[in-house]
Amino acid sequence: MYLFLIPFLLLGVTYLKAEEHTQQPNIVLILADDLGYNDVSYNGYPQITTPNIDALALNGIILRNYYGEWLCTPSRGSLFTGKYASRLGLQHSGIKGGEDSGLPLDEITLAQRLKKLGYDTYMIGKWHLGYSTKDRLPTFRGFDSFFGYLNGLIGYYDHTYCQKTHIPSKPFYFGKDLYNGSTPVKGRDGEYATRMFTEQAEHVILSHDTSKPLFMYMAQIAPHKGNFYKRLEAPEEAINKFKYIEHMERRIYAGGDIADLGPIDGNDMWDALVKDSPSPRTHALLNLDPIFGTSSFRSGDMKLVNGTTPIYSLWRYPNGIESSIPLLLMIGFSKMEAL
Repeated sequence: MYLFLIPFLLLGVTYLKAEEHTQQPNIVLILADDLGYNDVSYNGYPQITTPNIDALALNGIILRNYYGEWLCTPSRGSLFTGKYASRLGLQHSGIKGGEDSGLPLDEITLAQRLKKLGYDTYMIGKWHLGYSTKDRLPTFRGFDSFFGYLNGLIGYYDHTYCQKTHIPSKPFYFGKDLYNGSTPVKGRDGEYATRMFTEQAEHVILSHDTSKPLFMYMAQIAPHKGNFYKRLEAPEEAINKFKYIEHMERRIYAGGDIADLGPIDGNDMWDALVKDSPSPRTHALLNLDPIFGTSSFRSGDMKLVNGTTPIYSLWRYPNGIESSIPLLLMIGFSKMEAL
């Protein structure tokens, strides 16, 4: 993750400094949680088609050789600070509900740095960097607004966090985990979380003050697992699109993976980003969460990939800027097929 952050900061933040007196680009950082190498079709695996992600890849830069943490909290700590998780005290595991831990308060986050550059900053989705005290919440770590959940996972429809205990008479704790800022969100049970977060992202992009540059961190719930009683959830109509996939859990995973990402996931969003804006220049980062294991398949919550632990990501540069890095195209797909 550290190796990823350095080029990002050079290409993003220092680039913004050079342009702070002219036109600063909008930045959208999308983090797909537990998305595997074979879960996107631009890597040559067509079982689950991801045309919008593929379009970003084909029009941007695919980063194929860098490494990072494979767990939620450590990877997010590194993403926001550019430091190894061990230097943040976050190297061990994901933060549990109620745990008095989090990203150290003396660390300056990416969102805080962009605030100093004049950006309006928004966060949607999964935080998982601690919330035991108010000053650990996203809106105290550089974000103007936050709509999402604080723990490592929630149910896709009931938005409930479930955690094991060591109490035989009460083996699990349950609690709602959906917030707008620091205020619990009520009355939205039954809404599919992936769709709900996507709609919130659309609202942010279409309603933000276009006289200011936008930074939106979109940490989607998909395709991470849900609670133990319902690990994989997706709308029935989305699941039915993948009847050719024989394994039922894989079919549900496919339905939840891409069904509702269209408006935020790909070039369709660029029109929304620049609506009523004088310039169409945008940055977008798609960072695919770390994957653990030694072969290429999914088993429960495990994402298994041949070899070591590479993380696959891409960067879409502003319109008019030519990349000095050769574009790595998908295996077996042409550009027109991807679009």
